[in-house]
Amino acid sequence: MDLHGEIMNIRCVPLTGAYGIGHRDARHAAAELAIALDAKYAALMESHRGLLAALKEVVDAVDYDHYRGEIMSNAAEAIRKAEALGGE
Repeated sequence: MDLHGEIMNIRCVPLTGAYGIGHRDARHAAAELAIALDAKYAALMESHRGLLAALKEVVDAVDYDHYRGEIMSNAAEAIRKAEALGGE
């Protein structure tokens, strides 16, 4: 279930009157924020995949020598960390 659905299905003690209406409205508002967040997260992950692919191409294209060794090692570590976060 996505975050929107989880928010909409939060169990709570039944509320009546103004408290019940306020709780319902707050839950709906939070769920709408979750939809916007899901869209932003999807765009961020797409950007992440593009940057990761570009970094891999750069790392693969650079000739390895001792001068660039530490830089390449750091780039390779960044790639591993990015892949662990969901990059492809």
